[in-house]
Amino acid sequence: MAVLLWCSGFFTFYSASNAILGLTGTMLMPLYFAFCGSEAAIRFSLLLCVHSVILSFIPRAVKSFIPMAQIALFIVLVLLPINVTPFFAVWVYEKLLLLADPLLSIIEGGQVILFMMFASKMIVEQIEEEPTIVKSSIIGVSVLCYVIASWIGRQIAMDASTTTFEMWVLIAVFSLSFSALVICLLKKEGIISDAAGLSLVLTSILWAMKQERLMSTNPIKLPDAWSNSFGQQSFLTAFLSMATSSISQLGQAKLILRNLVSPTYLFLALIRVSAALCFMWLLKTFYAEGLTEPDDDEDSTYGEAARGSSWTFSVNPLTVRLVFIFVYTEFLVRSMTISTYNSGSPPGTDWTAISSWIRTMLYGALYEVRVWRVVQLSVVVMTYIYKLFSETDEY
Repeated sequence: MAVLLWCSGFFTFYSASNAILGLTGTMLMPLYFAFCGSEAAIRFSLLLCVHSVILSFIPRAVKSFIPMAQIALFIVLVLLPINVTPFFAVWVYEKLLLLADPLLSIIEGGQVILFMMFASKMIVEQIEEEPTIVKSSIIGVSVLCYVIASWIGRQIAMDASTTTFEMWVLIAVFSLSFSALVICLLKKEGIISDAAGLSLVLTSILWAMKQERLMSTNPIKLPDAWSNSFGQQSFLTAFLSMATSSISQLGQAKLILRNLVSPTYLFLALIRVSAALCFMWLLKTFYAEGLTEPDDDEDSTYGEAARGSSWTFSVNPLTVRLVFIFVYTEFLVRSMTISTYNSGSPPGTDWTAISSWIRTMLYGALYEVRVWRVVQLSVVVMTYIYKLFSETDEY
């Protein structure tokens, strides 16, 4: 009995170490962005990736036997100089973060609507057992979604800062929402909560698009204290130096943190990270189902195991950590780029070789129109239509 209690205590300690480390990394990332700049935060993100990779090679029994081994390794890494990471690795990682926005926007839009349709289907499947509860839930969720979507749309329409383009997008969103409701009522397989959820998702994306445009047109001035040269300063000393920052530095950092860690942006970050992880789960599910297709006529134990486990989230823990770190960092880099955008040029972009009309076109598409949000709107609508008219019942 004592041995069992001892083992369970260590495994609880192991889980607590993971939780503490995850919360620490999540909270420190925005602080490095606000006080030290994008380069320091990107280097810190790389450090978290290295930490995860090293931990993956350590047997779990060893990590459970040594209390707080994850945290001890993390402390060792944060004591290293910030500049210990090769510049080329930082440069490549930064470009990957900037280029990932279009892909993650598409994945995010598709996964959100797929999840809502999947949840609606799972609820409707219980209608024979609990008809009153299911019908009441569907109607209640639908009304709530339409009320919130209408409120968001009204706020956008009544705001004086709303551009003409955003008004046209709002009209298109309401037209698509009404069309989806009509199709849902006419089609036998349609679920009204799906149409209501589509309306809420579309208006929320439009609201996010507008907020990002306002952030880019009212940029925050970059702090003068930021520097690309950190010398032998470690992440720990950089963190401790935040407490001794001047009043002006604290004021600038507060403005940046207001954009990076506001409840709304944290919620958007959670959606993007969850969408990326769910997308990986879907890829593994399709891969597992693909392996079983050739052996449908055979009694394959492996096939049955793969088919039975395809609906469980069993992605490699290292992959989950790396995806979480990358997507969370990408969201912060993206928010940082938008909120500190200055003089018509995003950080790290050389406009000298680009003619003025191309520069104007790119600026309008990326920062005024928020073209990837428009693409995201299109992906949501096309995904909904495809799933609604798809012959298969699988989500």
